[in-house]
Amino acid sequence: MNRLKYLKILNSNKNPNYRHGKYTISKCRICKLDISRQSRSHLCRNCWLKQNKNNYKFKCLKCNKNISYGAKLCQYHYIKTNSIFYKGKNNHQWKGGKTILSRIISSLKKYKIWRLKVFKRDNYTCQICKQIGGKLEVHHKIPISHIIDLYQLKTITQILKCKLLWLIINGITLCKKCHNQVHPEKGEINKGGTNE
Repeated sequence: MNRLKYLKILNSNKNPNYRHGKYTISKCRICKLDISRQSRSHLCRNCWLKQNKNNYKFKCLKCNKNISYGAKLCQYHYIKTNSIFYKGKNNHQWKGGKTILSRIISSLKKYKIWRLKVFKRDNYTCQICKQIGGKLEVHHKIPISHIIDLYQLKTITQILKCKLLWLIINGITLCKKCHNQVHPEKGEINKGGTNE
């Protein structure tokens, strides 16, 4: 259906959206394409964009890159500046830096030695299903986040001095399947995190 027929249908009394001649047929001043009378400039979209191209040149305030829309920043700088508002304490899921501290703890050499001691004590077997070897993880009976809250740990030196964190009695060897059953809220998400 060409544009002229479409506009005639819009203007007919049979059209349920007929607005008493609001859609009148006009021609673009430049290319003579049929357009509706709603366009105040009497130009089709393409001709209007060509004519106003120079009036709408915007530059990013940070990098002076040309952008074609009415924004102050290019997409890269917009995302970079606005993502700051959702990081750290500004994020709605912020829990006082517990995740950062638990990741620091799991990267410490002392933590890796503690894990090995727990594995050796349990003879590399899951304490629930008795599976020997495989994908074994150490489960904290008292979770790291609770220990951080209890002792109000903030620095690495405080973490290293905390005795409850490094007690072998606090750890138990579990296979991945049993560990996910102990932490049903984590499920498969626990792949890259700490093994609590």
